[in-house]
Amino acid sequence: MTSRAASKSRQGQTLPVVVWMVAIVVVLLVVVFDIFLSARAKMHLANTGDAAALAAARWQGTTLNLIGDLNLAHLAAACDETLLATDRTNVIHGINALAERLAFAGPVMGLYAANEAVRLNHEANVARRNDRTIPSDSGLAEILRHESDYARAEIPPTSSWPTKGGDYADMLQSILNAGVFVGADNARLISGGATGDHIYYARGFYDAAAPNGPRQWLCRYNRNRHRLSEDAARNPTADDLKAYGLGSIQNSGFFGVNVEAHHVALASVAPDAEHVLEHLWHAYVGQPGVDAQRIRDSGLPFNAHFAWFFLSPSPYGLWRKWHEIDNDSEGLQPLVGTVRAEYDVYGAMAATRVRRSIATLASPVTNVVDWMAAAKAFGNLPWGARVTDVFSNGWEPRDSFDHAPLVTPAYSFVRLVPLGGVGEANLYKADPDWGNHLDHLRTNTRALGCRYCNRLNEWENGGREEAARWFTTHAHDEYCDPPGKGERHDGDPFNG
Repeated sequence: MTSRAASKSRQGQTLPVVVWMVAIVVVLLVVVFDIFLSARAKMHLANTGDAAALAAARWQGTTLNLIGDLNLAHLAAACDETLLATDRTNVIHGINALAERLAFAGPVMGLYAANEAVRLNHEANVARRNDRTIPSDSGLAEILRHESDYARAEIPPTSSWPTKGGDYADMLQSILNAGVFVGADNARLISGGATGDHIYYARGFYDAAAPNGPRQWLCRYNRNRHRLSEDAARNPTADDLKAYGLGSIQNSGFFGVNVEAHHVALASVAPDAEHVLEHLWHAYVGQPGVDAQRIRDSGLPFNAHFAWFFLSPSPYGLWRKWHEIDNDSEGLQPLVGTVRAEYDVYGAMAATRVRRSIATLASPVTNVVDWMAAAKAFGNLPWGARVTDVFSNGWEPRDSFDHAPLVTPAYSFVRLVPLGGVGEANLYKADPDWGNHLDHLRTNTRALGCRYCNRLNEWENGGREEAARWFTTHAHDEYCDPPGKGERHDGDPFNG
């Protein structure tokens, strides 16, 4: 073979290798570029979700402060000796009517602000593109539309707000008209948002019940007992799946602040009501002329004709102290350390959900990614006490309002909070599929197209036994989180 022929032969052997190397490099570049695009999109999505939660929480704090100011205005009007009796009555009725509207308008403004935060973040992230329009989320819009239609038809009028249902529906409709880009994931819908006490109402259960799912969740749900809980160990009855509504016609279904108006004599709430009101007046207003004697002489502590606005003390009203975690001797989940007064309040929070479709070059399938974030307004009373300490008398959530704290303008800042602090039972309300499944649970039915129902069928046909075996083959100390490490415990606040 001549040298020229040998050279041609070597070139023919090298060409396929070069082609393969170029193809591999191109594939790697595509993969790396896809990873970059996906990571950047998720980072933008996280920033957008956090901004939306903070925007909604600011409006929750603003709403509570305004209602607290109106409680102080109620006090000022009652003690104003320059007003005629009829004028005083009209002024206080006007104050009550304004506070009633604020409990709806403020949170709806929070939803609007969250929507704007998403839109502005989207426009900033795609600033170099010709089309910067963000598409409205049809699933989230449908939740809003259903609440609006229900409000218009079903919310009853009140003497101080005869067009209440229609006005609330119009507020929601204005957001629908602008486009819905964010969901209130802890919504307490007046139109039927509900939950229950059974484990099937816990969204995390469906992940834990999956084959090879995180069984540790089942341990944490059972108060750190290393076995299945009683409700997980057997099939439920219709009574077990009984649901209760979370919504209140005194609050917006989206980012509500959980306040209640009560026509009550403050002296029946606290025997020293006039001294508490005097303390509040001097702490917030600082002007002379209102003291305990004047308040008592005005008859205000004994007048049950007008309404005062309180933080809701019902079991589902959420307002309580962070450290009041439900402990028991066997499944103890202690709160480690001392919580500062301005943070030691569990109450109104804003949990948001934003969703984006992320396309890649390597796959024809578009991935849909959700980001959830939560934020809360914090603050404390001017003398350093918790915001739940006014008329709380050793605050303890219950059905009656005997121990309800008065709303005060005490909220001064917002912070992002762990989703576990919001409570798992209060989340996922912006997930349309989960909302549909809640309807199935309430009626004790199963739907073929529901992935949650399918998971329950798997659990009740062999999955439960497999999970029970996991507890016998996996040591608690090795596979489960010990108490006090900051993990989520069935919707309780994060332990510190």
